[in-house]
Amino acid sequence: MLIKIKFKMLLFLVFLAGLAFILSSCSQTKEITKTEDKSKNFSTLTLSNLNADDNSLVTAGLVADLHFSLNLNNSLGTDTSERIEKFTKECTYRKCDLVVALGDSVVDSPLLDKSTLKTDMVSIQKLLTDNLSYDSYAIFGNHDGGCIINYTNMLTIWDKLMPNNYYYMDYSNVRFIFLDVQYVNDSRHYDSDYYNELKAVLDSPHSGHLPLIEQEWLNEVLVNASINKMYSVIFVHQNSGDFPNSKVLRKIMDSNNDTLIATFHGHGHGNFHRSLNGYQYIGLPGGTRKNPQSSFLKIYETYFEVDGIGDSADYNFTIQQEAVNNFLNRS
Repeated sequence: MLIKIKFKMLLFLVFLAGLAFILSSCSQTKEITKTEDKSKNFSTLTLSNLNADDNSLVTAGLVADLHFSLNLNNSLGTDTSERIEKFTKECTYRKCDLVVALGDSVVDSPLLDKSTLKTDMVSIQKLLTDNLSYDSYAIFGNHDGGCIINYTNMLTIWDKLMPNNYYYMDYSNVRFIFLDVQYVNDSRHYDSDYYNELKAVLDSPHSGHLPLIEQEWLNEVLVNASINKMYSVIFVHQNSGDFPNSKVLRKIMDSNNDTLIATFHGHGHGNFHRSLNGYQYIGLPGGTRKNPQSSFLKIYETYFEVDGIGDSADYNFTIQQEAVNNFLNRS
């Protein structure tokens, strides 16, 4: 009888030792772990894991189609700054290097006059740029004021968000490229004059255009990124299949897939993904909810992750080998 008791005690001690080992192993993990909340609300990452060192190159907070207006009711009813602040706080929490608004950040309804639209534009810029822990950028969407304020004036208002209507920024050997396709043709922006010509149409047929000068610039910027053995990411408001000369953009992207790893767009207000010629084409849902749907991009040396908030999809992609080899061979 005594032998049986001792044997059971020995088994119990072995069990405790095994349990302690498992718990110790789990506590040392550096993976980012989510809670069991399937709705993926804000701040679902554990702070201890979030602050753990990782080997990512850069982290970017992405949001599209905010359609923000303090002066006009939208799908939320009377708008407030609270939903934008939820996003920016999450960007701080995740230690983003940069934050990108992918177009349609405001509402250019004909019900607004220039002064009230300008107030909204100033407000959204302040909300996106007040935090000094990350850099903030934007691109033009088809609802960013073109029908009320011409784009030259809009650049003056958004002087902290946009250094130009198209441009690029480099972070840790990753080139982020910001496009403007809010053109009617090679020489004419989608502006208030154009809108007035079509004001009889409730939803004008403007769908975007990539002008020749921007095409040439984009190709040069991508070729330069390849020569310098960098990864590249493109931001554009409309899906490249939405505007008439989108095949030109696709051709430029395909011919530079030794540097291009992903293109992100908004406009469609829904998740979209297509694996193209060695790079990923990703559409983000609209951020018009009280907890705005948003995405957080982390790029590593051989892969990148997109962590979605709300209904935004999660992705994890291995970067194609040609681009990886080019990137890793930099001196």
